Amino acid sequence: MNISFSEHHRHLIESLVDKGRYGSAAEVVREGLRLVEEREQALASLRTEIEKGYNSGEPRDWNPAALKTSLAG
Repeated sequence: MNISFSEHHRHLIESLVDKGRYGSAAEVVREGLRLVEEREQALASLRTEIEKGYNSGEPRDWNPAALKTSLAG
């Protein structure tokens, strides 16, 4: 696979490797992909929870003070 980077990103990768933060450009790319994957998983989880809320029925009135009291024990 061949990947092209903008000048900005090439400098960023080189800087991270030169500073010793990563051992190679490949490590920088792997970390970036890991972060993208983590973000996508978090977004999928949020979408699932939103769908659950949407499907849970009509909204009900609630009283913030009563909720606070009930949570206080």
